Amino acid sequence: MRCKLVIIIVVLMVVSIFISSCVKEKSTKPSLKNIVSYANVYQNYTNENLEKLKRFDIVVIEPYYVPNKQFLSELKSSGTIILGYISIGEADNERRYWADWEPSDNTLDNPTIPRTTITEDDSMFIGEDPGWEGSYFVDASNPKWHNIMLNEEIPYILWLGGGQYDGLMMDLVDVVDEYEGYPNENEMRQGMINLIKEIREKYPNLLLVPNRGFGILREMAPYIDAFKFEEMTGAYGNIQGEPHYGEYYLKIDENGDRENQEEIDLLVSVLEDYPIPVLVLDHVQTELPDEEMARKCFDEAQRLSRETGYKFVWYGNSVDQDLPIWTFLPLGK
Repeated sequence: MRCKLVIIIVVLMVVSIFISSCVKEKSTKPSLKNIVSYANVYQNYTNENLEKLKRFDIVVIEPYYVPNKQFLSELKSSGTIILGYISIGEADNERRYWADWEPSDNTLDNPTIPRTTITEDDSMFIGEDPGWEGSYFVDASNPKWHNIMLNEEIPYILWLGGGQYDGLMMDLVDVVDEYEGYPNENEMRQGMINLIKEIREKYPNLLLVPNRGFGILREMAPYIDAFKFEEMTGAYGNIQGEPHYGEYYLKIDENGDRENQEEIDLLVSVLEDYPIPVLVLDHVQTELPDEEMARKCFDEAQRLSRETGYKFVWYGNSVDQDLPIWTFLPLGK
């Protein structure tokens, strides 16, 4: 009897180790204190991309496009901090949770990780993003969405990376702006705050970096490690019928007046209580590199760092999320 009990205990230990190895998580978070360079790129990665990425202190990449775990291992060996992309505010029809998703060479399936499937008709959606076909605004108070993020999509991303991601860049938090006017607007906004809090509680050793989401910035600040500010100075118009559609433009005029000064003021006020780094991603033309516009955006981030005393780490690329190397970037590696 005692022998059988020992065997059972050993089997349970082996199973536990196996499960934990499928979804490995970092035991400690890397420090962001000394980062000075940052890149953000979503494309099918090549060896040339890898060599470029190694030069940066921290990078945001798309886990679904990573060719293999060796790519991440080599990137980490250079000392680069790696954040994996995940959208927590919109559902994308190319993700594992989509009903007609199929595995590929880059994205094998793992049947040990649960998989809920959804379509564009799901009741959690409040509409399609007019700027991105196939991407749907989510009601973040929906418990099914919380389950997909916490127990399926994040574990899947971590498994794809073999436990090598240092954290997550959580995109489209500013879906909360779309909730305005809904009868349950406050509940929907609180749903996003709760989701970020739940991610922090379940994954305490991952760096969490939301993109924008100014509508709940102060409420989510206690749960995040850095803040991504996309299109702080340089932007691209991607919604037909709106100003600047189809072109790159600056959000600051020649006199230094900003069209988004309220966002800057809010961010600085939150940084006074939570002095976290800000990862600035501006969009500029890169096919024929607009070095002048890129430099203006870089200088603006540098100015804010000097004047506020907080860390603004800049990168700029096209709206297609490519990987330019600007001559003025502080690439020490």
